Amino acid sequence: MSEDHRRSPRIPFEQLRTEIEIGGVSYPVQVHDLSQEGIRIVLESNVEINPEQEVKVAVGKISPNVRGRVRWVNRSGGPGATQLGIEFESFVMEAPAEDDVEGLLDAWREISHTYSIFESFLHILLSLDYEIVEGKIDDLSDVVYSITVWLDQRVGALNLWGVLREPDGTHAAQLIVARHALPADQDAGRRANAAKVARDALTGWFDGRPYIYGGDVVIEYLGQDEGQVDLLQRLAVLLSKRMQFWSKLLMKNISLQLFGEELERQQQKNK
Repeated sequence: MSEDHRRSPRIPFEQLRTEIEIGGVSYPVQVHDLSQEGIRIVLESNVEINPEQEVKVAVGKISPNVRGRVRWVNRSGGPGATQLGIEFESFVMEAPAEDDVEGLLDAWREISHTYSIFESFLHILLSLDYEIVEGKIDDLSDVVYSITVWLDQRVGALNLWGVLREPDGTHAAQLIVARHALPADQDAGRRANAAKVARDALTGWFDGRPYIYGGDVVIEYLGQDEGQVDLLQRLAVLLSKRMQFWSKLLMKNISLQLFGEELERQQQKNK
């Protein structure tokens, strides 16, 4: 977030307001500027915030939908006003409604009749690249959920875990697509298994169940066909890399959209 390490230009704003979620509580904030990598905001509430704290920011949507990390805090802006520099980490994944993804699934089922699973998967990823670039898809949750459902139908029962790397080097796992419910008393162990696989960067077996490492995602495979594990390994890596790419594309689209809105406001103001 520093001037020396900035990878893309910041877009300044005069009137853009949004929300930031800190510890499960949302606060209104004024946006100072925005880039693909992060955002500078002014928080008028008297809230204790520390560098490296995880927050959620609403960028381009009403509810907070981007997970970020506080990189610096400046309280010199006057009483009750705090300026924050936040670096974006990932989009927040939420389970969409079935209707939101059914159209994608219908198209992909048709593809599956023509290609093998791996070739179909590559074709779907390329199609999604185009859809996101063209601005036809603006919710990463819909995309990831739909792909997981498609894999579940084609390869066998599975759930998808997302992995976050904390500043202290530890890994935190979160179940982002739960296709199959398991006993609640297994939740802690499953979470620990997914985190261990991510930390070791190696697929592992726990209680006869493979947790397939892909980078930022771990596939918990519940199917009976062990021959599918190698295929899922390749697909998990491809999905993880594509999720990073899609996040950058979506953030770029949002930045350009907000920049266009700001230019329009300035033009109206100068008339």
